[in-house]
Amino acid sequence: MTLPEAHKQFIEIFHTKLNPFLDGLLMIVTKRTVIDVFKFDDWLHEQHGNYEDDGKCLNDIISEKYGKGAVNMIKELICPGAA
Repeated sequence: MTLPEAHKQFIEIFHTKLNPFLDGLLMIVTKRTVIDVFKFDDWLHEQHGNYEDDGKCLNDIISEKYGKGAVNMIKELICPGAA
């Protein structure tokens, strides 16, 4: 996924900008769009609270709140080629 495509899709799904989550070092190394999963997880907690207390994981809360397409997008942005 190109950076412009990722920006557009991320805003459409999560209603926030992608930039704060980008992992610049990994993007240089992999030459792909990659996010820092820890920063993204922190943001999810700000939006939806401590979902782990309800027995949910990152995948669960993304799927529940944003849909399966969002899960696939995040998987691709965390580990390009894995989704």
